[in-house]
Amino acid sequence: MERNMLIVSLLLLLFGCHKDENKPADPDHNGSESYIENLILPDPNPPYEGGYYIHVNFTDQVTAENRQLTMKTYPKMTVWYSPSETGVVMAIQMVRFTDIQTSEDLAISFDFNLNKDTTFNFCYANYYFSDPWKNVAGANIHYDNPIENSDPRTDDMYLGTNSPTAYFKIIYIGNNRLNGLFHTTWKEFSGGKSTFDVTGEFSIPDIRYLLK
Repeated sequence: MERNMLIVSLLLLLFGCHKDENKPADPDHNGSESYIENLILPDPNPPYEGGYYIHVNFTDQVTAENRQLTMKTYPKMTVWYSPSETGVVMAIQMVRFTDIQTSEDLAISFDFNLNKDTTFNFCYANYYFSDPWKNVAGANIHYDNPIENSDPRTDDMYLGTNSPTAYFKIIYIGNNRLNGLFHTTWKEFSGGKSTFDVTGEFSIPDIRYLLK
């Protein structure tokens, strides 16, 4: 009974994030409805409320080489939002962490189509992975790794991609915080051959709060 009441309360709370599960998905996942794959129940465990961070565990799908990265508020975290402007199709809200020593970046982004929506819906949900360069709305985990000895600086840029096993879940919203989990395949933005199987988690500022 308590679980049923929790489900009903959640559905009422997230009415603005409703998605018809029987509706065929847009193949490009564009627009205000289709960037949410499905709603989820909040994590019943007490939320993490420490420092902001992104953690990734990624494995090269060819060489099987494994690496882990954790980036925190310090030494550098940047929070930014691209507002609606004339001629701009995609708006991007992003929290980016930078390793000062290696110049590597990890970022969580939320991308939406300004022609179909005006704000991104933050709710307890599993989101499709976005591609802002192809006008595909959703959420994503970015990894930028500077190419050694490149002048001017050039990065290998990786984005998460959609697949039957991929997920990007927001599991906590509150106290100026968004917590989430993800699993995806990183593909190099400029067409490079390297791909990585990626799992991870994040705890970042609630961008909506910062925009008030």
